[in-house]
Amino acid sequence: MASTWIIRLVQDKTNSPILIKVAHKEGGHDLDLDLLATDGEVAYTGKVRQRSLKKLRAKNYDGNDEDWTTIISSILGTKTDTSISIQRKDQLEVTCSVSGKDPKTILSIAINNRVEDITQRLGTIELPQTEDTDDVDLFGWASQAVEKRDELQEDATSLKEQIKTKDEVMASLQRQIDELVEAKAEHEKQMLSKFALLLNEKKLKIRNMQRILSTAKTDQKKLKELQAVIGNEAAGVPRRNKRPADDTAEDEDDESDSFETTAAAPIIDPEREPSSPPSGNSTPTPSERDEDTDEDNLDAPATYSNRPRTRAMDPEQGQGLNKTQDNENTTGEAQGTTTVEDDDNDETASEADEL
Repeated sequence: MASTWIIRLVQDKTNSPILIKVAHKEGGHDLDLDLLATDGEVAYTGKVRQRSLKKLRAKNYDGNDEDWTTIISSILGTKTDTSISIQRKDQLEVTCSVSGKDPKTILSIAINNRVEDITQRLGTIELPQTEDTDDVDLFGWASQAVEKRDELQEDATSLKEQIKTKDEVMASLQRQIDELVEAKAEHEKQMLSKFALLLNEKKLKIRNMQRILSTAKTDQKKLKELQAVIGNEAAGVPRRNKRPADDTAEDEDDESDSFETTAAAPIIDPEREPSSPPSGNSTPTPSERDEDTDEDNLDAPATYSNRPRTRAMDPEQGQGLNKTQDNENTTGEAQGTTTVEDDDNDETASEADEL
């Protein structure tokens, strides 16, 4: 900011302008200012210092120092870190009044706070009259004011261009938002339509299934009987325990050995079985032969038909059984031979008796 600038105030009675030249003191605070004012006829001069701002406050002002500093900066046109709000600035009212007689008149700058019809005095800056008017250069002040005005005009034009650009961007974004909202509404409409169609199809399938189930007739009595039978069968079938693989293999081997042993046993015809056990070479009588033959015929089938079949046995027992069967086979053959010889002898004896 320039070290000097011009501000314009208005007298409260005549509404005539008051021009004030504000000069910043070099090396001082922001509010270390020198003031030179004129109404076109008389010059007034004064000072404002940062350390003595409290002296400018009114007695009934209850604001803090920071608030008062902000108000002074806003009126005199200085820039500070804090700025006053627009609403508060609109409530501020600054008026100028001249009191006293020439050459000791005083220009008073009153700072008021107006809320509707209520006016509160915040403070006053007094500038006494001065006879030194050499520093009052109205042409220079006007030139400086015009220069400031041009600068502000450029800033305003630049800000207007920025605002216009931002407005165009906002309008474009608003159009995009409107298009997105419209597309969203259309998409939701399509989704609802498809969902309704899918829901109707599901309902139709459910109704068809209900019709099929309603037409199907089930005999409850037969269904209960079938369930009872299935339940009894499930309860009656015991769960088989899994046998070890070794036991299963041993049982299979034993069964195969037993099958071989049984297959090796000879089948003897009951009709050819001897009618009586061998008892030497004596010749039986015909009646004894008939009785023995009948008894042997009755006993022979029972001997072979009721023979138990061995399920499993040890290898040594199997070998012993094979030897026993071989001996029985040999004995059976011998008995068969003896029987044939006895039959021949019986026939010879019968022929001798007839003769």
